[in-house]
Amino acid sequence: MILYTVMPMELIFGGPDGTGAAGPGGLSGGAGAGLGGGTAVVRLPDGSLAEVSSLGTPQARLVRLHSTNPLAYLAPENQPGAAWPASRGGTPVV
Repeated sequence: MILYTVMPMELIFGGPDGTGAAGPGGLSGGAGAGLGGGTAVVRLPDGSLAEVSSLGTPQARLVRLHSTNPLAYLAPENQPGAAWPASRGGTPVV
């Protein structure tokens, strides 16, 4: 079987601790869902997904952007490590 994906193998097949895409901290939610517990995936108004990590304040940090629009990756606010203010919004994906 050949699987063409941009997702890390640990998220698809599971990591050494036995968690996969549906496990804790995976893209489906789990223990890391919500900005209070590690990373969360939020849907942006343009339909793309962003993985953000909580900084313990009302701000978060952008970890990864999932978008089919190549120009979205060129925007400075979408660069990995960029500050994610609470005012930027986004709908949490569960």
